[in-house]
Amino acid sequence: MDHLFPRLLNGPDDEKNIIWVCKECNSSKGSKGVYELWTNRKGLEGANYEVPRIAEGRYLKLIFETMKERGMLNFSMSDIRRKIRPRGELKTLCIKEKSVGELSPLCLDGMATLFFKDKMT
Repeated sequence: MDHLFPRLLNGPDDEKNIIWVCKECNSSKGSKGVYELWTNRKGLEGANYEVPRIAEGRYLKLIFETMKERGMLNFSMSDIRRKIRPRGELKTLCIKEKSVGELSPLCLDGMATLFFKDKMT
């Protein structure tokens, strides 16, 4: 059993955030988000096109439902640019993948980190 969004980063401990994976995948994921993990493994192209469909679908649904519950679906582009930017390891990964300033799958992990960890208030 694995949490799609890491508990270490305040991901919820409920069925919406849990998926069954092999022990090796669970251990290698650690505290990374889904897209961060796949970018580390296969580059940004891998994060764009190779994430397993079931995991990606559940992850996107979790993020959407959490944003909806918190009234965060009406952000303007300036809000997104101001509030959602890579931090820490994701910033380094965005620089490595030459995706700084672009909307990429890593942005979803960065955004999820903010609204689970910081509650984006």
